[in-house]
Amino acid sequence: MDNCLFWVPGTDTLPGFFFVTGDYLKMLKTPGIFIQLWLYDKMIYQKSKFKTKYDFVPLWAPKCLKEITKLKKMGCYKEKEQNGNEIKVKTDKLVVDEILDLWRTVGLIEKVGRRDRFFHKIVCDYLPAHEDKKESLFVEWGFGSSNYPKEVREAIDEYRKNFKLLHKPIKHTHARIEENRKKDMDKFFVQQRNKFRRNIIEIQNKTQMNFVEDFKVLEEIDLKELKEMHDQAERKYDNWLSMQNEIVRMQNETNIVLVEDINRLDQISYSDLVGLYEVCESTYYWWEEEKRKEAKEEQRIKREEEKRLEQEKKKKAIEKEKMEKTKEKLISRIKQMRSEKDLTYSVGVNDLYKSDLSTVRRIYQETIGDYEYHKQLSLF
Repeated sequence: MDNCLFWVPGTDTLPGFFFVTGDYLKMLKTPGIFIQLWLYDKMIYQKSKFKTKYDFVPLWAPKCLKEITKLKKMGCYKEKEQNGNEIKVKTDKLVVDEILDLWRTVGLIEKVGRRDRFFHKIVCDYLPAHEDKKESLFVEWGFGSSNYPKEVREAIDEYRKNFKLLHKPIKHTHARIEENRKKDMDKFFVQQRNKFRRNIIEIQNKTQMNFVEDFKVLEEIDLKELKEMHDQAERKYDNWLSMQNEIVRMQNETNIVLVEDINRLDQISYSDLVGLYEVCESTYYWWEEEKRKEAKEEQRIKREEEKRLEQEKKKKAIEKEKMEKTKEKLISRIKQMRSEKDLTYSVGVNDLYKSDLSTVRRIYQETIGDYEYHKQLSLF
């Protein structure tokens, strides 16, 4: 810790208030001086080097509590035990509040507002060394107790006097913040101008479009006009790339050689590419129209085939119905003739229903013959 303080290493010159141990610091196994030095190193020492949005260097109490948590995880922050158990009071926050109260008393920090007890400003970010051990002890006595002799009071006043004389207060004025902001903005504008100019030149060289006759003009025009020119160049460049992609897509879909060397499209100027794109587009539209005609013709043929099949299906159904009716009539006549002449056959009437029409017709002819024969016999 000594390398972060402006005093000679050793307890003789160490600021005495670091040895002050309050009620809650006494509840820790870890020495209070170690906790104070840790927070001082992390939260105050040389913090004026860092930029801030305020006109002072802030100190945030919850961040101090976070540093205490780090110490606990490292095993460097331990609470005392009572009757073999850890104390029930959580001392982390109480220890932080106690240290910040001490630092405010010393004059190291100040509250920013009356109500906000978490937000402080750092008055100075380094401390004076003591001349000897006696002065260090007197300062410890003065800040750690309310009852001390006159000699201690004089030592504290002298220390505070040196504190004010040796240390200039940290100043982060609004003017400095505004100056830094202006520098950042100027730097940003320069970066933007260089970016716009570089992109315009690159796009003009690639697309062979003539945005400017002389590139020196880009250094003379204002940033707004340069941005408008850059946006226009970007749109043209995107369109240039889009036309290349579309030409490749149309050639792959149609399988028609629209461009001899498809891999050299990026070497064609913008104006030539526009003409080539229009030719490819018209060819692609013709191809699409032919595809639509083919699809339409295929659909027409398909509909006619479906219609023909449907008609054949209906025709077969009608023929089948006619055959069934004819079959039914023939069987009915066969039954009648067999019944009148008491004719007997190997094929029964019920079996005829399962037979096809040609079989039924054959049986019908045989039955007519037998029927006429028996009819003639009955006349004699």
